[in-house]
Amino acid sequence: GFEASNSFEECVIKAANRGQDADTTGAVAGMIAGRYYGFSKIPEQFNKKLMMYKEIYKISLAYVI
Repeated sequence: GFEASNSFEECVIKAANRGQDADTTGAVAGMIAGRYYGFSKIPEQFNKKLMMYKEIYKISLAYVI
């Protein structure tokens, strides 16, 4: 996943498409890729479909150093 990709989107899609526990694998890959590529590189279509996105975003701002 992560080492064989060049973007947040590519990483998450490759990880999730591996099958088996796709949701967990995609979530972990997303956390790693998000930290590496940064929030601004997460495609808008990913954020739009995330449940409770606005609430999660607000909470995350409280932890920005």
